[in-house]
Amino acid sequence: MTIESGLEYNRRRYVTGTVARITERHVVVRIGTYVECYRLRDGIRHGGAGRAELVPLGQRLDNDDERWARRIDHAYRERSRHCGDMHRLQALHAAIGEVLEESTAGVR
Repeated sequence: MTIESGLEYNRRRYVTGTVARITERHVVVRIGTYVECYRLRDGIRHGGAGRAELVPLGQRLDNDDERWARRIDHAYRERSRHCGDMHRLQALHAAIGEVLEESTAGVR
């Protein structure tokens, strides 16, 4: 099950959980060590801080901007975890370069 929660760095956050059980009113989802209840009627989290909702399978379509942003974010996080590693810096640089090439390919 995919869960969409509030904005994080101006983008929605998506996590994956496992359906633990379904009751008359709720879907109980296990996300790591956490257990959350979502209303069966509309898929919105019952209780908890902030808004979160279940995303039906196949509804979330990735557009190019989201895919590119995830690619750069991943390379940036790897680089920030290992600041002294030049290979990770080169991977970040390459990811940014590839995204720029792809995004400007049809502009000419």
